[in-house]
Amino acid sequence: MHIPKKLATLCTVLLFSGTALAENTPTYEVTQTFAAAGKPHFPALNNKTKRLYASDVDTGTVTMFDASTGAILAETATGAGAHSVFADGKNNLVYVTNRGANTLSILDGSTNTKIIDIPVGAQPHGLALDVKNNRAYVSNTGSNDVTVIDLAARKTIGTLAAGTAPWGVAIDTKNNMLYTSNTGEGSVSRIDLATGNTVAKISVGGRPWNIRVSNENHRAYVTNETLGMVHVIGNDAVIANIDIGKTPHGLIVNDEEERVFAAATGSNQVVVIDMKNHTVTQTIAVGAGPTAIASDKDGENLYVANQAGGTISVLSATEQKNHKDHH
Repeated sequence: MHIPKKLATLCTVLLFSGTALAENTPTYEVTQTFAAAGKPHFPALNNKTKRLYASDVDTGTVTMFDASTGAILAETATGAGAHSVFADGKNNLVYVTNRGANTLSILDGSTNTKIIDIPVGAQPHGLALDVKNNRAYVSNTGSNDVTVIDLAARKTIGTLAAGTAPWGVAIDTKNNMLYTSNTGEGSVSRIDLATGNTVAKISVGGRPWNIRVSNENHRAYVTNETLGMVHVIGNDAVIANIDIGKTPHGLIVNDEEERVFAAATGSNQVVVIDMKNHTVTQTIAVGAGPTAIASDKDGENLYVANQAGGTISVLSATEQKNHKDHH
């Protein structure tokens, strides 16, 4: 079983009195492949119920799976171009952006049935949730802005200006900042949520797609579709460019393991990046056209939506122990 990094570090310290030091390094391998009803695009996992949800852009639906077996439990029409999906485990709700319907759908996580559609801007793609503060942020590629939604009232309460064609969106909750990846102008915006003003715009070139922010180092990680890399942004500057393969799209950040996982769609692979030294530590072959990734709470299992292949790959962590002699 995979040992979380903090516990592994403690074990390392306790074992140091011997002649060898065991260092636990997680690696990942494909352990299951789920057949999807269509072309899964963006997955999300409810860690409490072990339900997996995946959007299908072509059919405008979200499918609910049993995350353990891959069995399809329900399929719901949410709206044209169903795109980003996030699962709120605390309230057992699912949120979906529908880029063709210009809405955010909220689903009941138990039944996968739609509760409400909330109008947003034009061509909504990205979605970021701040469950603690009851806020959702939807990046609207067609209207160059971000819709702010009150999750308790389930209504729009504001709009924030972004760059040209913002695709991805992410929150730095500690610093009360919002980031957007602006596909139409090759930049990343940093927006102060207290004022609604853009306080920095960082040029990355190409077509930045998805974006995530670390809760530990507060850096932003951005996939670039045309440049084939992940950009690392800190202090409003690009501090690293990491080549990962053709046309990367979705990515997630695991602060516990200090790893970033990115889907290189054109290379049919998932790439693991060490957040400390900005290097690729593993490349895992998955199904055709992986677009986005979800993870369980401990990072032991990853769920990869292979849009072109019509499958979901499950990657599970294993332990690789390295022994170093000390005298």
